[in-house]
Amino acid sequence: MYRKWSKTVLVAISVTALAFGIPNSASAQTSQNLDDVLSAPIQNYMQNIEDAYKYPYSDLTEAHLNALLQSDSRDDQQNAIASSQAAQDLVCFQKGSLDIISASVESSILSSEVISNTAQVAVLETKTIESHSSDGSTVTLYDGETEDLTSVWQDIHILTLSASSGNAYTVISDQLVDYSEYMQANDLAAFAKKYSKNQNLFGIDSDLPDTAYTDSVPNTQDEGNLPGDTSPQPRASQISEGRMLNYVDKWTTGPVDTFNTEYPIFKSGGNCTNFVSQAVHAGGQALVPYNLVTKYFTNVWDYDTEKNDSSRTWSNADYNYKFMLNHSGSFTAASSVFKTYMGSIIYYDWIDSSGANNPDGTLDHANIVVGVSSDGMRYISQKSPLRANIPYSTFLLKAYSEGKIKISTVELNLIY
Repeated sequence: MYRKWSKTVLVAISVTALAFGIPNSASAQTSQNLDDVLSAPIQNYMQNIEDAYKYPYSDLTEAHLNALLQSDSRDDQQNAIASSQAAQDLVCFQKGSLDIISASVESSILSSEVISNTAQVAVLETKTIESHSSDGSTVTLYDGETEDLTSVWQDIHILTLSASSGNAYTVISDQLVDYSEYMQANDLAAFAKKYSKNQNLFGIDSDLPDTAYTDSVPNTQDEGNLPGDTSPQPRASQISEGRMLNYVDKWTTGPVDTFNTEYPIFKSGGNCTNFVSQAVHAGGQALVPYNLVTKYFTNVWDYDTEKNDSSRTWSNADYNYKFMLNHSGSFTAASSVFKTYMGSIIYYDWIDSSGANNPDGTLDHANIVVGVSSDGMRYISQKSPLRANIPYSTFLLKAYSEGKIKISTVELNLIY
């Protein structure tokens, strides 16, 4: 499946269908009733996405979607945007030898603004995808091998809706945005403007563009050596990856918007690494207490739920990597994402200190490998935003769609 992918990263383009100027927030009017007005058209759009997974591939080609986009029908235009989302996921799962059997798409409005006949809405989208092996390959998870997979993920979308003369709203633009950035943003219009760029619709037959990335799908000669390809998953000797991954599964596949209240919850970012630390702790990693003097040391690792605080190593990806590698006694460096096992941690560097997509040597994000397929695909889970049992290729697609075109990674394997 990966023989044509060496040095290539699976990416796809998040959709903005029509050029649109984001209004100045100073002139925007908001209303408590606005969400009620927009709820029905947004639910209709989400239903369009859900329905598109069932379309024949001929209705999901790039040419067909662009023809819909250029039609005079607002419904056709909206359907083109929605169908492009489904096409991205179908392609990505196919690359992991998985056929999507069913899809459920839910949404909730986070914030909204309207000027004249145009609305700008931030929506939290939750997708649940049921898939099945297309070629008999299996995915090894902590509780065994399976040909069936349930994947769940959440993303924040900035939707632009336009009202017709009859005051009926339809979606004319859909931008996937960075979850952490949105959670820290104070001005929706200004934030949305940052993401207002023209992009092409993605069809089932679209070429997958490359991205600047320091890791890649392995060459053909490496495939026989991939962990999990022909040998059973080794067992960790320092901590239990079974307990670790059971914790990950519990808190990513249960109610998707819940956090374990026994640990701190950070509103300003850091919950991705916070969750990694929780999972490693659940696996048996011993805490190393800190105080005000040692909080930023890399040889401590602890949390304080009462004060909603933690050591830097608990909640910051860069510090966490240094602790896990140099002081935990449980992890060792891996050479590639595709040389990781279940329970491995992947760290990402994709922004600089200004927030621009420019890896600067400081790690920004972390997640956990929860599965390995018999043909080499890795599956990851995380919090902030939620990702549960999703193909690594899909994770990269989402990152690229948020504008993270340049990505560097480092990986840690459990010591066996």
